[in-house]
Amino acid sequence: MKKIIRDVFRKFGLEVQFINKSTDEDLYRKLYPIDSLSKLRFYNIGAGDFQHPCWTNVDGKSEWYQNYFDVNKIGIQVDLFAHEQFPIEDNTAELVYTSHTIEHIDDHSVQFLFDDAYRFLKKDGVIRIVTVNSDTAFNAWQRKDRNYFFGVNGRAKIPTMKVMELISL
Repeated sequence: MKKIIRDVFRKFGLEVQFINKSTDEDLYRKLYPIDSLSKLRFYNIGAGDFQHPCWTNVDGKSEWYQNYFDVNKIGIQVDLFAHEQFPIEDNTAELVYTSHTIEHIDDHSVQFLFDDAYRFLKKDGVIRIVTVNSDTAFNAWQRKDRNYFFGVNGRAKIPTMKVMELISL
């Protein structure tokens, strides 16, 4: 598989470097202060079962999660709907990352999350937000593509209330 990926990228004049965990950790050591590494000042909000030796998982325990992974691996327990500051010191985070989380919470909670992340990010810190593509979701709604919203296994990919709102339009 790696050869195929390399070949595709080379056609565009690009080189690919595959990073294994030890190389990845070495890269963090080169780029970030030892204090940030030792205190895991890289935060994955809505981490689920993600694990990385340099990162702190930020998520909430829930009955749903208990069926899928060990909730004791969550480093910082939060309720994203509570609007309470994360227990992270001001201006200390190197990176904040959240993937496919904000579309599952209400707008006020998203705004609170962003405001609090800004509070605890270092001056030159980075926040990366990954979420669904609204054009793709709208096109799926227009096509009445229930699999886009519910997946092949029938579990909702986005909050059921939002799905119901879309379907009823």
